[in-house]
Amino acid sequence: MKKFFIGIFLVAMVISQAVVGYAMTDREKEAQKYFEQANEEWKKGIRDRDEQLVLKLYNRAIELNPNLSDAYIGRSVLYYLGYDRNLDFGKNDLERALQVNPNSARAYRWRAYLNYYGNFDDTNKLNRALSDVNKAIEIDPNYLDAYELRADIYKWLENYEKAVEDYTYILEYPDLRNSSYMKYYDFDRTIDWDWAWYDGWDQRIAYLYYERSYIYYPATGDIDKAIADSERALQLSPENNYIRNRLNRCIAERDRQNAS
Repeated sequence: MKKFFIGIFLVAMVISQAVVGYAMTDREKEAQKYFEQANEEWKKGIRDRDEQLVLKLYNRAIELNPNLSDAYIGRSVLYYLGYDRNLDFGKNDLERALQVNPNSARAYRWRAYLNYYGNFDDTNKLNRALSDVNKAIEIDPNYLDAYELRADIYKWLENYEKAVEDYTYILEYPDLRNSSYMKYYDFDRTIDWDWAWYDGWDQRIAYLYYERSYIYYPATGDIDKAIADSERALQLSPENNYIRNRLNRCIAERDRQNAS
């Protein structure tokens, strides 16, 4: 089960506003600067960051460039997850992000997450989340964070085969350790809450094995695969007691089954 460690929730985004044949104006460059400053401030620990400063920086970025889609998304995250929450403002910013950039994979994924998280028993919301995350993957087929979220959604929809496919897709992705998945934090990565007290990027991979083990057992009843995945996860994260306890329970259950 997921542990909600929002206190050290980290946010960062990889942005490419400039494309081939397009030169950013001075105002757009300045907006980008404020946007990146906001991200850096938001990435600080909950005791260190100044959320009012983050808001001012996002506001300034949007004032300078009203078409900076990711600034609306960043501010939406702040409204949803910061101390001074304003869910209406957060929703409005997300919709504004999609208005100025209908092809924002990040915006679709964030909206998918908002429909998904906390609504695990609401099939309608889970299906809306699935639709949005599918759109994100359609826009960016290499968006591994979207595959991770989709795997979680499939798991709650009890489509275990599809969930395994998405976890496996990430784990077998070519040169995974050098991919964007391992290089920067995105704003709706639930892993950053679950494994917040453990260091190192290998925690991302350990998390995937850990989650897939839950699908193998008890969901599909394949306890041997569940044990194998838990062992892989523990190799990557040897101090992680969540994984160790998971592995010990699976081994005990397998021994019980073999003895009966």
